[in-house]
Amino acid sequence: MLAGALARRYDADLFELRPRDPWPEDYEQMVTWAHEWRDSDGDVPLAETLSGIDSYRTVFLGFPIWGNELPAVARSFLRSHDLSGKTVVPFITYGSSGPGNSMETVRALAPNARVLDPFVLQCDQERSTLDSLEGWLGSVGEPL
Repeated sequence: MLAGALARRYDADLFELRPRDPWPEDYEQMVTWAHEWRDSDGDVPLAETLSGIDSYRTVFLGFPIWGNELPAVARSFLRSHDLSGKTVVPFITYGSSGPGNSMETVRALAPNARVLDPFVLQCDQERSTLDSLEGWLGSVGEPL
């Protein structure tokens, strides 16, 4: 939603950071996957790279916080794309922990870029939403 709004506002290209091998759809499996990649500090193979990045002066970099850290796909993007001389405008969403160490990591992985202060937004946390749904379903019994 935020990326789309920015793309419309600035008539900008939109590029989604995705791993080459799709991440799990199940929330709990996704959390496990994210923690494994975070703890490995390795690069997640990306589905694609952003061709023509040399032509961009500004890169809006949006990501959710995963376990107080920059997600592995964002880390991989920064390691595989030279942002030297570019302005990086981060926008961050999180469920409960705030931006954590993400900005330190962004600045370390894009040392020759001008990194602006991020827009940070607390959003609904999926685990909390699912727990609330389960609680409600328990109270209504089996409607089917």
